[in-house]
Amino acid sequence: MQLKTSTTIEAGVYKAVIHTSDWSERDLQLIARTGEPTIDVGGTFSSALLTADFELDNRYVGVRSESPFTCRFDSRDSDDAENRAIAWAAEIYARIVAAVTELRAREDTFTGETVVTI
Repeated sequence: MQLKTSTTIEAGVYKAVIHTSDWSERDLQLIARTGEPTIDVGGTFSSALLTADFELDNRYVGVRSESPFTCRFDSRDSDDAENRAIAWAAEIYARIVAAVTELRAREDTFTGETVVTI
C-alpha cells in the first residue's frame, strides 16, 4: 500500500490530503475476510509545533474505501493554521499506518478444511 500526502495553500487556507493506493492482493484479501480497518480523522491533535492542542469532530472512515482524506485550516480562523495542517496530516498518517499494521497482524484461524478418512 502506498500513502501519499499532499499539502497546498490557497488564499490563506492550508489543505492537507492523504491518499491510500496500490493495495497488495494480500491486504485486499485480509480486508475481504476480516473487514476494512477504520480510523478517526477527527479527535484531538497535538504537536510540538502548536501552542495548544486542537480538536475536530470525530469521523470514522475506511482506510481504503473512503480515501483520500482531506482537512482544511483557514488562517483567518487560526494563527497556527499551517501547523494545524501539518499536525493533522502527521497524525492521520500515523493512524493509517497503525490500522494497516493491525490488519496485517490479523490471523485467520477459522478458514480451512478438515478431511477425515474413516
